[in-house]
Amino acid sequence: MTDIAKQFGHKTAQESLTIVAQSQETKQIIGVLLANDWGAISSEEIISPTEKFNPILALLDELDAQYKQGKSIGVNEYLHHEFLAVSQQHRGKNIAHNLVAVAIENAIKKGYKTAVVTANNPTSQHIHRKFGFQDCVEIPYQTFTYEGQKVFASLAGNCILMDKSLI
Repeated sequence: MTDIAKQFGHKTAQESLTIVAQSQETKQIIGVLLANDWGAISSEEIISPTEKFNPILALLDELDAQYKQGKSIGVNEYLHHEFLAVSQQHRGKNIAHNLVAVAIENAIKKGYKTAVVTANNPTSQHIHRKFGFQDCVEIPYQTFTYEGQKVFASLAGNCILMDKSLI
């Protein structure tokens, strides 16, 4: 989570789109939904902190390219839920649900027309579907190839790019 936050933290802080959950008792961060303006960030700005992230970034780039085909993604139009995480000891307490709800509310107030998410696991997919996100593009982990290898062959399921109209 730290590496991902370092990649997007500065930019998302400037945009005021990221939502953070903090424990009332300990004041520690217990959940985060990193979000950005999809029309204001380019894949060239995302530099992998280590090579081990390159296959993941390639998968995300492929989903993005398929979704964006034929679309014009302008600034202040598409809110992108980049990363959703809740600390292990706080899972099952509706924190992720509340983070998504606040992120959507914030996006609507800021005038975004569409919210998108790359949901890479069943939990994230379930939570976003509860908010009306629809599956748009999906890639089965077992069939995705990176540099000629099926790097996620041991994973079940699909990585799904989903969207939701906010207007």
